[in-house]
Amino acid sequence: MEKNDAHKPLMLIRYSELDLTLKTLYQLYCFEPNNEIISLLQESELLSLWQKLTQEVQKTLQSDLDQEDAIDQLKADHLALFIGIGMPLSPPWGSVYLNEENLLLQSSTYEWMDFLKHQNLRFVLEENQPQDNIGLILSAVATLYERYHQAKVSNGDVDSALRALRIALSEHLSPWITRFCQLLEQHAETSLYRLVSDVTAVVIDQLMSEVQATIEERELYY
Repeated sequence: MEKNDAHKPLMLIRYSELDLTLKTLYQLYCFEPNNEIISLLQESELLSLWQKLTQEVQKTLQSDLDQEDAIDQLKADHLALFIGIGMPLSPPWGSVYLNEENLLLQSSTYEWMDFLKHQNLRFVLEENQPQDNIGLILSAVATLYERYHQAKVSNGDVDSALRALRIALSEHLSPWITRFCQLLEQHAETSLYRLVSDVTAVVIDQLMSEVQATIEERELYY
């Protein structure tokens, strides 16, 4: 990913915090926001951590979340950003960026699905969803990161775990994640989803740096 001052964290996020962050981002991308996820964010102190990572102003975000219609605003933002009537404002699928016609379920999607199969990763989805959705990819990255961490602490096959994590980040995420985050930050109407954009950029930057994953340059069409 391209790095800039806005996405340079003030602190490095620990393994447990990064793991929880990836899993929470999955929830915020793939599912309509609800009171439970907001309560989790606040009670787990994730919001405070994210604001430290991104230098976000806490007062503004907390004020927005305290509004009576906060959940309705978040639901409307989620709908416009990731589902849309027609093309969403921040398309969450990799193939939209990598395919000349901005179509779903294209070659990059199937390459990702083949990778998941080889890693024995399978999503159980309640609704039909292309598997190169950003939330699903982050969920897979969380699992691969757990495997890598466990291999390190248990004298497991670190090389294989590291290789899989690098492939997921370099080949399947790095080509388009910066553009996705740009669109999300540009179009988000709520401070929470603007924060989500910055957090996504920060944690992927940190992960790629930690495992020395390289950025794969590919032409983008969106």
